[in-house]
Amino acid sequence: MVFKFMKKIFILVLFIISLAKTNAQVNLEWTRVYDNGFKDVAMGMVVTKNGDIYTTGESFFLVRYKDWLTLKYNSSGTFQWSQRFDGLSDDTPQAIALDSAGNIYVTGMGDNQMMTIKYTSSGNRVWIDQGAFPGGSGASAISAYKSECVFVAGWSKDTGQYCYSTIVKYDSSGLRRWTQRYNEELSPYYINQFSAVSTDELGNSYAIGTSYHSDLYEEFITRKY
Repeated sequence: MVFKFMKKIFILVLFIISLAKTNAQVNLEWTRVYDNGFKDVAMGMVVTKNGDIYTTGESFFLVRYKDWLTLKYNSSGTFQWSQRFDGLSDDTPQAIALDSAGNIYVTGMGDNQMMTIKYTSSGNRVWIDQGAFPGGSGASAISAYKSECVFVAGWSKDTGQYCYSTIVKYDSSGLRRWTQRYNEELSPYYINQFSAVSTDELGNSYAIGTSYHSDLYEEFITRKY
């Protein structure tokens, strides 16, 4: 009996010591706040193997107008650079990706079109591409394959106002290699759109999203390209 009691005490002590060590390991390293003087909203981030951090979001200018804002901090939290994109109307980034060479890609909506910008790790803009769909378009996700290409996923509309789940492949120079659009029943609703995209080790892309069905409900779709 005494042995069992001492064993329980020993296990309890070990648990308390382990809990104390676990709690002791949680330390706040740093906090950084960006304030443009108006409304600023973070939308996405990526972190490199070295701990450099890239964040993107919308930053209001003169209260009403939204710009794209991309920031870089090093692993110590030291501010490195910022880049803003200001189109002709409200601009909203939705996602950010990092390729194997350390380049940054930001995508979202600019001037009512799907838009993607590539930056180097130093903050230099390499290229920018904007969609040209008659009814407008927007991006919601992006994935980079090594340093060779990126896939941007979202939605687009044509002159007939039908809304398509849309994915675009760019090479590293910003040239569009192909565009694929999906709308099984030619629905006009914005519910037809890809919400996420990923790539495998062979460079294939996978997109998921929602498709509007004629029976007045939504379907979960997954497509491989």
